[in-house]
Amino acid sequence: PKARRQAIATAIMQPIAAALVQPATAWAADVKSNKYSARIISRLERLLEDLQRDLYDEDWTLLATYIPTLRADVPIFTKYTDTAFPGDSAVDKNSRVALRYEVGRFYGAVERLKRAVDNQDVREAEAAYAAMSVAFDRYRKAGGLYNSYDPVTSTERFYANVDTTTLQFVPPAEEPPKIRDRVLLLGGPDKGRTGVLLGIDVQEVGRRLSSPDTQNLPRVVTKKGIVKLDTGLTGSREIKVVPLEVVAKTLGEDKAPSAKGPKLS
Repeated sequence: PKARRQAIATAIMQPIAAALVQPATAWAADVKSNKYSARIISRLERLLEDLQRDLYDEDWTLLATYIPTLRADVPIFTKYTDTAFPGDSAVDKNSRVALRYEVGRFYGAVERLKRAVDNQDVREAEAAYAAMSVAFDRYRKAGGLYNSYDPVTSTERFYANVDTTTLQFVPPAEEPPKIRDRVLLLGGPDKGRTGVLLGIDVQEVGRRLSSPDTQNLPRVVTKKGIVKLDTGLTGSREIKVVPLEVVAKTLGEDKAPSAKGPKLS
């Protein structure tokens, strides 16, 4: 219910506000052990799940309430970045750079979402949410903030002797998957896994007017699918950016009924 989701959003802010007034030493101790940050990040993950549900319901009034909450989380990301990797080693420096980059991308997408909500532009809102999801997932991975990691680095070997035609999906050549569709990955290290198509990233490469060496090259358009996988061994739903040609719509399910997909058995 909407009232419950609003209450959840409010509840998320209470521990954040309390944490910001903690003594610096207590904050650093909590962050260094990842205990405090893991709790905050897990709450933000649930918030983003609810945001997706309200986005797919196109509830513009409720969507507008997420923006202030997300903006208020900037100090959480900043403090974690600076205290979890405080050293002068190359590893710590590179980690801070990577984390700050993803924070910048995340909040750039948050502002993009705000503009889309103000204009009630559902396609732009979907694109902004997909960008937020990618940045948030990469921040968690770079910061070691997933509670656990799937020991299976690639599922392709499980399908080495399986004919792809035996899998249940709609061939992309016949019906390309659309945003919000339930999808199956047909190739790559996550072959056979299912999820929801959050977005399609289109990049155009090739001829550049500023470079005489490339003026005669044809323009090439590449498309990648942004997929939120169903819950796996990590207990969370990872985001994968994969070639769109390996993303296929599943049979029997048209659109994601909600932000929460079924658990894999």
